[in-house]
Amino acid sequence: VSDGRHRSVSGRYSDVSKMPLNDSLAELQAAFPELRPVKLQRFLNACNGDVVTAKAWLTRHVAWLAALPADLKVEAMPELRKGKLHIHGRDRHGRHMLIWQTSLNDTKTRDLTTTVNSAIWWSLQLEDLVDAAAAARIGTQPTLESGNLAEGAFVVDRTKGVNDVPVLSAVIPILQDNFPEMLGALYVVPANFVIRAAFAALTPLLNAQTRKL
Repeated sequence: VSDGRHRSVSGRYSDVSKMPLNDSLAELQAAFPELRPVKLQRFLNACNGDVVTAKAWLTRHVAWLAALPADLKVEAMPELRKGKLHIHGRDRHGRHMLIWQTSLNDTKTRDLTTTVNSAIWWSLQLEDLVDAAAAARIGTQPTLESGNLAEGAFVVDRTKGVNDVPVLSAVIPILQDNFPEMLGALYVVPANFVIRAAFAALTPLLNAQTRKL
């Protein structure tokens, strides 16, 4: 699998005006040569160019990666086969969309660890796409309006869906701790009073930027 982890430090995405200097990125590259430069840049941006904070965050991230199952896809396969999560299409801003089809939720039979592993596996696939897009932008239009190098979108398809709050409670901290500067939009459809109540229950787990999205 590709590398990918994030830690919510600043609670918001960095401004374009606070893009780090090249020597800051070079320092991170020297410390973490196994990680992609665009990925290091995302972490650095999320820390508003603070190299010390980024190093500490990346150290936790690398430890998280090392703790993942040796073959994450095999571990997640029972859930991957169900098709709950998949990457398909782009939103109107050109973001690749990771779609969660909640109608396939099976809260009484699914294994929580396997389900979390499947979410991580798909998030890593989205990260590959986002970082490839970021690499292509460097030297031309290095940042988006938000200040991010590139972004993905997460779509929660609740049509005839079944809520799975335990999975969200387990996955959200992992995503916020391991994939900074990646989420450009969060779409929930339909967003009725049920999802609003669930969102209210999950709000304490969300950093400021995710709540805004």
